[in-house]
Amino acid sequence: MSWQKFFYICWGIALTLFGITLAIVIGIKSKRVKSGEQNPLLMIHIQTRALYFVGLGWFVFAAGYFLMAVDPSGTRASWILQTAGPLLIAIGVTDHLEDATKHLGYGGVILGIFAAFIWGLSSAPFAYDPNLLHNVKWGLLLSNGVFGLSYILVALTFLLLILRKRSLESQGAHDEEFEGL
Repeated sequence: MSWQKFFYICWGIALTLFGITLAIVIGIKSKRVKSGEQNPLLMIHIQTRALYFVGLGWFVFAAGYFLMAVDPSGTRASWILQTAGPLLIAIGVTDHLEDATKHLGYGGVILGIFAAFIWGLSSAPFAYDPNLLHNVKWGLLLSNGVFGLSYILVALTFLLLILRKRSLESQGAHDEEFEGL
C-alpha cells in the first residue's frame, strides 16, 4: 500500500468517526426527548435536523476519501463527495445559527460556516474535471491553496470561540452558557 492510499484511508476513518460521534449524539438526544428530560444542563439544544446535516456531511466526506484510496488520482465521484460533505456540514451549522451565535459569538460561527463552505469548494473544480488536479497552474492552488485557506479559517474560528468563552467568563458567565451546544 502506498503512503498516499494510507493517508486517504486515515482521513476516511477519522471523518467516519466524526459522523459516528454525531450519530451517538442524535441517539442520546432522542432518548432524552422521549424521556421528557427537563434539566437544562442535560438537554442537547442543537436541533436534530442540524445534527443530521452535519453527521451526514462527515459520512459523505469520508466516503470521498475512501474512494480516493481506491484511485488516488481521484474520480469524479470521489471529488463530488468531497465537495458535498463540507457543504452539508456548513448547511447544518447554518441551520443552528441563531442558537450557536448566542453561545459562541456571531464572528466565530460565521467564520466556521465560511471555512466549511471554502473547504467544500476546494474540491469542486476537480468534481467538474478530475484531470485539473494534474494541471501545473491550477492543481496545487486549488488542492492545497484553497484547502489550506479553509484550515486557516478553522483555526481562526477556534481562536474566536476561545476568546468568546474567556470574554463571557470574565463577565461572570459560567460553563452553563456553553452547555448543550
